[in-house]
Amino acid sequence: MASKTTHICTACNSMVIPEKKAPGSSTLELAIWEAALLSALFTFGISFLLALGYSIYRMIKTEKVCPECTSKEIIRLNSPSANKNLAGLHFSKELHYN
Repeated sequence: MASKTTHICTACNSMVIPEKKAPGSSTLELAIWEAALLSALFTFGISFLLALGYSIYRMIKTEKVCPECTSKEIIRLNSPSANKNLAGLHFSKELHYN
């Protein structure tokens, strides 16, 4: 069963279901946690707080992006600006269904 698209990307003209993307790098987060756990005794737990802060930052700042082009320029299909976009795209035949 195909899932219904909910958004349109104004950058690549694709109709998509947006993906959530966290800022930063998960590899960097893992490295920070490893360093924090190894040095926790020497830094009296401050390194643990820094690692926790970075993880919380990545969770809070998660954004919806287009899965096709990773642009943040996505709008809901039922919004007035999406209706204008769709009307223009139907005439130019540039719409991509995913």
